[in-house]
Amino acid sequence: MIPYRVRKWSVGVLTVFGIIAAAAVGTVCADETEDQHNAQGMVDEVCRDVARLRGLDFKRPVPLKMSSREELEKFILGELDKQWTKDQLAADERTFKVLGLLPEEYDLRRELVALYREQVAGLYRPDTDDMILVKIDWLQSMTKILLAHELTHALQDQHFDLDRLIEESTHSYDRDFTILSVVEGGATIIMQEYMMEGHVDRWELLKTGLKGLFTTGSVKLFSAPPMIRHMLLSPYFYGTGFVNHFRRDGWQRINRIYGDFPLSAEQIMHPQKYYPRRDFPQRIDFDLPWQQTLSLLRTKGTDTTLGEIGVLALVESWGQLLTDDGLRQSAERVAAGWDGDRLMSWRGPNRDNFPRIPLLDERPGDGGMIVYWVSTWDTPEDASEMHNALEKWVSKWRESETDKRYFRYVTCGQSEVDGKPGPDVTCVMFRTTAERREFCFDAPYTRTVVRDVGELTNKK
Repeated sequence: MIPYRVRKWSVGVLTVFGIIAAAAVGTVCADETEDQHNAQGMVDEVCRDVARLRGLDFKRPVPLKMSSREELEKFILGELDKQWTKDQLAADERTFKVLGLLPEEYDLRRELVALYREQVAGLYRPDTDDMILVKIDWLQSMTKILLAHELTHALQDQHFDLDRLIEESTHSYDRDFTILSVVEGGATIIMQEYMMEGHVDRWELLKTGLKGLFTTGSVKLFSAPPMIRHMLLSPYFYGTGFVNHFRRDGWQRINRIYGDFPLSAEQIMHPQKYYPRRDFPQRIDFDLPWQQTLSLLRTKGTDTTLGEIGVLALVESWGQLLTDDGLRQSAERVAAGWDGDRLMSWRGPNRDNFPRIPLLDERPGDGGMIVYWVSTWDTPEDASEMHNALEKWVSKWRESETDKRYFRYVTCGQSEVDGKPGPDVTCVMFRTTAERREFCFDAPYTRTVVRDVGELTNKK
């Protein structure tokens, strides 16, 4: 998964460790002396097996584009720069660090580039209906295994239109994880079944897997912050579990899911919340006049929904950053109470409106950023548990200012209903000068139960 958004070229990206974690390994490659015709013949052969295992026929051939690692890297990094702009990446990275999703010293783009250079083996592109395959010498024996995975994506695209799913993405951590989980879960299962049919030597598979496990890239992925690990690996883990859960009724059941897609990571992580009793998420909408007023002073930065998977990464990250094993171990339990959230940040000042007035701190770093996070929970007890965890982090963040000229402002609270604790938790965090504490707007918001994907995209 590329950053926290689904990209037209990211569905089907296969990371070496991601496949090891799913109990199979592979790459897409052809011997340097093998011509395009023979390589395409291998693709056609695996297509027949994938179609048989999945119970769907290919509607058209899948063109193969052979590529060097350098060419694939250039393509991926070019798309990363084009679709996650420098300004947006800077705003997102700053927001994630303020909230505690990333450690302060983490260089998000540099680390993602390093991970993809080591991990990406090949990809299927839904927008061009072709597959890019790259040669990796030490995985050469696993060619057909990875082809089975990537060709499953091609089959999914031909029958269920992956472009449509991508266009329906709300560019939120939650929604993009949900889409990737169904897509990657199905492809991983077909790959596993293909492997178990004996298409590769299992001893070679074991040796290759162990070698991949100790590559520099895999070690880097092991040590990455929880947010990065969950971005890259959790769609395989949870997606495989979700698809397997419903595949007991046959692949036709999975086919129907594409027409009635899960609405949240929560429904992926807990299949029983998708069926038989659907737990609909809630959408958080910030008041439009409030946003318009704030936009006079500031420029919008991040706007996303973390979802249960993002909250899981968040609490795990707090546990690591605070060296609090109890908090880290509670992450799964805390996240399980999620019912909806919205994370939004605003950078300042807006120099189009105030070109010369130093309203806000423009020093490199926080850049006068205000971070708003509103979440709603299944029960007031769940909200209290999140509020207690959040208080631990914001207390640390507030006290970590080392420059006496600056002040870190935090307001963190749980809603009340009839004088009793309510189901919502709100948090506002920003950094400004101690002498001139800028007035911080409260953030009026509403909650809406989401029953179909159209309601997900109507965010305000």
